[in-house]
Amino acid sequence: MERLNHTRTVAAALVQLQAAGLDRARLCVKVDALVNAHLVSFIVSARQTQAMRKILGDEFLSLAPLTELSYRMWRRIMLQDTDLPEPVLRVTSDELLPDVDFDSQAA
Repeated sequence: MERLNHTRTVAAALVQLQAAGLDRARLCVKVDALVNAHLVSFIVSARQTQAMRKILGDEFLSLAPLTELSYRMWRRIMLQDTDLPEPVLRVTSDELLPDVDFDSQAA
């Protein structure tokens, strides 16, 4: 039960970082430091570390308001942070839909 409370404490600290208004580079360093300090006590295997990252990420999302910044922080927690744009998801149904020009229809 102590670890769950500790996870909530770390997630709450991450929410406070979000509100601090740090620039992106400093925010990344602070998020990494908090997450790594939290994970040190759990490191037994890579699978367990990833599971703890997921628990911490879920806890953070339950506490933080959903914004672009909180989403970026969550990706950092989950080790999915990158400056590259996310790939466009294509599924069969998207490919079958016709292209619609909304500008010409509004006139």
